[in-house]
Amino acid sequence: MNLLKHRRKLSMVLSVGLLALLFIPFQVSREIAAIGPDLAVVASTPEMQAGGVSTESHMTLVFNQALHNEPVLEFLTLEEVNGSRVSVTASVYANVMDIFPITALKSGTSYRLSVAPGSITSLAGETLPHAFGLEFVTEPNHAPMLLHSNPVQDQKNVAPNQTIELVFNQDVVAGGQYANIRLSRDDQSIPYAAHLSGAALYIDPATDLEPSVTYSVYLPPGSVMGVLGSKLEQGTGLTFTVCSCRQKQDKPAKISANTFHNVLLDSDGTLLAWGLNSFGQLGNGTTASSRTPVRVLDSVSHQPLNDISEVGAGYYYSLALKKDGTVWSWGNNDYGQLGDGTKTSRSAPVQVKTGPYSGLSHIVAISAGDYHAVALKSDGTVWAWGYNSQGQLGVGTTEDEYYAVQVHGPGNTGGLGQIAAVAAGAYHTAALKSDGTVWTWGYNEVGSLGNGTTENQASPVQVVGADGQGGLGGIAAISAGYHTVALSGDGTVWSWGYNKDGQLGDGTSRNQATPVRVRSETGSGELGDIAIISAGAFHTTVQKNDGTLWNWGSNQYGQLGDGTASNRNLPAQVTGIGAAEGGSEVVAFASGGYHTIGLVSGGRVQALGNNSYGQWGDGSLWD
Repeated sequence: MNLLKHRRKLSMVLSVGLLALLFIPFQVSREIAAIGPDLAVVASTPEMQAGGVSTESHMTLVFNQALHNEPVLEFLTLEEVNGSRVSVTASVYANVMDIFPITALKSGTSYRLSVAPGSITSLAGETLPHAFGLEFVTEPNHAPMLLHSNPVQDQKNVAPNQTIELVFNQDVVAGGQYANIRLSRDDQSIPYAAHLSGAALYIDPATDLEPSVTYSVYLPPGSVMGVLGSKLEQGTGLTFTVCSCRQKQDKPAKISANTFHNVLLDSDGTLLAWGLNSFGQLGNGTTASSRTPVRVLDSVSHQPLNDISEVGAGYYYSLALKKDGTVWSWGNNDYGQLGDGTKTSRSAPVQVKTGPYSGLSHIVAISAGDYHAVALKSDGTVWAWGYNSQGQLGVGTTEDEYYAVQVHGPGNTGGLGQIAAVAAGAYHTAALKSDGTVWTWGYNEVGSLGNGTTENQASPVQVVGADGQGGLGGIAAISAGYHTVALSGDGTVWSWGYNKDGQLGDGTSRNQATPVRVRSETGSGELGDIAIISAGAFHTTVQKNDGTLWNWGSNQYGQLGDGTASNRNLPAQVTGIGAAEGGSEVVAFASGGYHTIGLVSGGRVQALGNNSYGQWGDGSLWD
């Protein structure tokens, strides 16, 4: 405000006679209070011309006066210097304004934050007299690094027609040496086709690979580079051995089951859900249960939620991972398991956030536990939210979290990193590192963590090897219920934790605090030739390389599909889904609380076990 104008107005007021002055004291005091320094920014984070600013940062401006209202966003801009504008949102508290980019900033990039004059008002009525600008540079772009692969290093049970996937710590594009990527056996090059998508490189052999032969993939330096030009600095790759099998090994990300409902990823990228819907977990905007599939709907457009890549069904809630790396949730939210910062249940999807104005992003995998959820970022870090009474969020506390928070490292220090896969159990969590080791945290009274103890852990601990020696290694996949299951690279299966119903498959019903091998159906030798695993609440389902399904554990409702209602502590072949039902091939499957469900070729869904809330999806209510 112009000081001369203030003085002119003040002199006019003071020139009024004493009698008049007695009737306008508030006007005088208000005018006097207005005299002072102009509204201005006195501090900022980051500071002017700061370098090395985190790409996940938000900006904070501190003013010399308390602010009156929210800023007008059209006059508040964040843009790349010589680049495009970044959408932001903002909030005000006292004399502090926080500005949040809606998407993460680019690394190694100069940014300018501009605040237009007149767009900010103080409680005293002052407006910002001059434009304010803040320039800073984000942390430099780091060279791409191989984060994990499928198959994993030295895996022994790779299908002849499997696509090879290599995932980096950032989005990558073809570099100058891209054409020199090599797939080989015995130093003989094998023809292939390759393509890049986001942070992943996919290699498809031109023909099926030969059984019992070891192959190598090699990426020379400079073969890929980050989107801002930083090249792969060191050659990298992996070796693997092909099995005598026919089936392509894809993880069962197309369908997910919990106790009372299921969620299915359709071929067009939309979702179908069915079963109990008391908290809106079917995501169609209602709380009416459905015995047949209904579409999950976008909460704004009321059109089918689309561009989905992965799904997860929790206990009364659901999760979906979009292809853009964002995570969406709906259903029960009593413990913050929707991750939107509230405890309000939702009947349509909301975005999982890391704070009031920042969505969780760059996610490549998700997993829904009973009342908590976990997500894997493309940089190999793990994020979790929801119920935390047993330390299952891995942040060193037992307090629930309503926003996604980063899982801490072992000993509650730093952050857990170099993770390739995550699995949320009922009240514990497991993570598979890129080196093939397994790390767990949360509830452990039945040995679910596999570290040789029965003490709960609020930060990650390493799963030990057989008989408690060393660390379990060579693992290619993990899954969790009230117990934990791990698929070894050689096609055998390890399990540990709760075993009252025989769900560990070791021929006993004793809980195990260290990993045990799943036995064969006769109990002699080990179950082998396994491609995919899925742990339900109290039973386990696996798929062999020949496409058959095998089950063991709780069978109260016939969920094992062996024609009985008796629990089994050794594997039995499923006869109610897939090949035994008309010769159809099982393309995806999941173990729920008390049922097993499969998606077979042709798009049909087949189910076994409990159906009291329409979990079968066929319109019936009988088991």
